[in-house]
Parts: sequence; structure tokens; C-alpha cells
Amino acid sequence: MALLKRTPEQNAAFERCVGFLAEMIEKYSGKVEFPVLPADSKTSWDSLSNPSSQTNSEEPLTNDMAA
Repeated sequence: MALLKRTPEQNAAFERCVGFLAEMIEKYSGKVEFPVLPADSKTSWDSLSNPSSQTNSEEPLTNDMAA
């Protein structure tokens, strides 16, 4: 994969973005708590992020959904 050359404006925008992200990480580090699911929970992160992996036996697949 070839690296594309960026313009000075793009480099400046990238630097501002990285700086902003670094500030936010420092500012909120340790202050944000993520929910932790118990080990015996029936819900997995995969099913939360991928709704199509959840089965619904009440509604059969239609032709346009299966295609």
C-alpha cells in the first residue's frame, strides 16, 4: 500500500485532531466507567454489537431479508 503525501493543511488538521484526542484522554482518564457484564450473563458483547446474530423465532425470514 502506497503512502499518500499530505498537504501542510492536512498535516496541521491531523496534528490538531491528535492533540484534541490526547487532551480528552487525559481529561477523562479514570472518570468514565464502562458497564461490566457478570460472567454468567446470557448477553455477550458479540450479540450487543451484532443484532443480526440474535435469533427471533416469531418472525420468519422474508425473501428480501434472506437475499
